[in-house]
Amino acid sequence: MIKLMCGLGNPGNNYSNTRHNAGRWLINAFTHQLNTTPVKEKKGGYWCSGEANGNTIYFFESAAYMNECGKSIADFARYYKIKPDEILIAYDELALAPGTIKLKQGGGSNGHNGIKDCIKHIENPMFYRLKIGIGRPFDASMTKHYVLKSPSISEKDLICSAIDDVVPQLPLLGQGQFQPFMHNLHTR
Repeated sequence: MIKLMCGLGNPGNNYSNTRHNAGRWLINAFTHQLNTTPVKEKKGGYWCSGEANGNTIYFFESAAYMNECGKSIADFARYYKIKPDEILIAYDELALAPGTIKLKQGGGSNGHNGIKDCIKHIENPMFYRLKIGIGRPFDASMTKHYVLKSPSISEKDLICSAIDDVVPQLPLLGQGQFQPFMHNLHTR
């Protein structure tokens, strides 16, 4: 079962609408659907918890920038005795088109610095990843600029529509029902 859901992104209002914060958009949409506890600060970030179908799920956002988010996520998970395979990290994925969301367990970072830092500090790559497609720039040298900018209106509509479709399915992950979640995800 997933006991901890983290949305990767950069802190502060300057970054809240950027492509790099798509993971936070998804987690925030889910917490707004649940009756969660008030947000508190602990272990280098902000957290709350909520009940989904009788199971408690913690939600965490690191106060650190994307490239340094792994330590606070790992510290929070260790404090609450949450194992790597009980963690879901939602984040932006350049390799997927806007409007596409995929679930995967384990693997490498695929060049994503936030995931790279999570692997380093969690010390086990077997956490779940919910990849939110943001597309990629035409020129690979513009990647840093691309992820730190807001998506176009049409891209944002595709991303938000995908998030809206996926959020009602997230309680399945809190119950450990990965196959029904994957089926719903891939047939949406």
